[in-house]
Amino acid sequence: MSNIIPAITKSIFTYKQHKDIAEILSSPIVIQKLPIVGESKIFKSAAERYGHVIIKLSLETDENIISRGGGYYSYEWIPETTDVNGSDVIIPLNNSFEKHIIDEIKVFATLLEILNKNTTHLRFSVIGGSYRITEKTFFEVATIEAMIQIFKKMRQ
Repeated sequence: MSNIIPAITKSIFTYKQHKDIAEILSSPIVIQKLPIVGESKIFKSAAERYGHVIIKLSLETDENIISRGGGYYSYEWIPETTDVNGSDVIIPLNNSFEKHIIDEIKVFATLLEILNKNTTHLRFSVIGGSYRITEKTFFEVATIEAMIQIFKKMRQ
């Protein structure tokens, strides 16, 4: 009897899209282009889904984190708490959604460790985003798209 291997990410992409992501993440990291910001806002009204995430990739400058070891990638949660569009329906991101976002960032960090020969310490920072109280969250897909955007910008 065979066992099912669990997926490390949601299967929202086609095989070709997965290959494109692998190619993007395999490309050299050009530290001179850092910091780079990626943003994705997804609203699917028919499915009542919404997610908006802004992520910044930058060099890790905290010597304590670098000297502690444990990998080349760190993470911080510092979303702005400013009003988004003056709306009471779209609300700035709060930390109750952090797990949805960090889980996808961890997948990208794992893939980077596998696919990339990077030895530079990098920091992923969630610097903003929003949600709608009238919709179900869609942060996983928004995070993936923001991360892809960052690495595409790196290649330009």
